[in-house]
Amino acid sequence: MNYLPDNGELQFHLGAAYSYIGKSAEAIRLLSQSLEKFSDKNIYLTLGHAYMISGEYFKAEECFKRLNQMYPQLLLPHLWLAEMYYYKLGSTEKAISELKFIIEAEPKIQSDDVRAIKRDARRFLAHILSK
Repeated sequence: MNYLPDNGELQFHLGAAYSYIGKSAEAIRLLSQSLEKFSDKNIYLTLGHAYMISGEYFKAEECFKRLNQMYPQLLLPHLWLAEMYYYKLGSTEKAISELKFIIEAEPKIQSDDVRAIKRDARRFLAHILSK
């Protein structure tokens, strides 16, 4: 960052790393700055994750929903929304809605990641319905 302080892509990658190791404040700062100079759908995903782990659930929801509007076939934001709705916000109906979306979605590319997210959604839904 000393050599390229205004590089949005570098800010994104560094912010993402901070998000995934749980340093949400630094992640949010860098990811928010990167939005000004770099365009990538993963900024909203990692920024939403950083807000989620910092307890700023409504900001996380905004990021995930914006990402869902731009790329409705991405399934991970739906899964994270479901987890946040159920475990953090106590909204079982919203969680179930997100999980059903994942289960019923038919993305054009059926990658291992897509299959894993769909499997996790089915398990999570079964867990919720068993309560």
